[in-house]
Amino acid sequence: MINIKALLISVSSMIFLGLTFELVFLFIDIGYNILMKSYPMTKVVRQPFYYLLIFSGLFFVMFTGGYLISVYAKKYVIAHSVVAAVIVCGIALYATSSAYNFTLLSALFVVIGIAFTLYGNIAYKKNNKEEHVEITN
Repeated sequence: MINIKALLISVSSMIFLGLTFELVFLFIDIGYNILMKSYPMTKVVRQPFYYLLIFSGLFFVMFTGGYLISVYAKKYVIAHSVVAAVIVCGIALYATSSAYNFTLLSALFVVIGIAFTLYGNIAYKKNNKEEHVEITN
């Protein structure tokens, strides 16, 4: 049985965190463009810096969503996580794609998003086991 409450909490938190990260990324991008005007040699590291920043932001957003899914959904946690990750990645790709093409990079985005969400589940299970052991001892 699908837990709608867990999906709504997870999807809404991932959307909120994703939009917040997008705002932070916009400010960093503006600052970096100003830096590139003063120091043109920093233009070389722009693309790897952006990929690293986006990768870390995607990890934070999807990991948090997977962790929240594990908190609220007691059964079928992996299925809930995959559904939530696909919903959020689908919304993100739909909002940013003007040509509606599913490219290799967008497929990688979905796969990495699902993996980070599942890693949030693993972290919750690991933390929950450690807390359970401490309580029983």
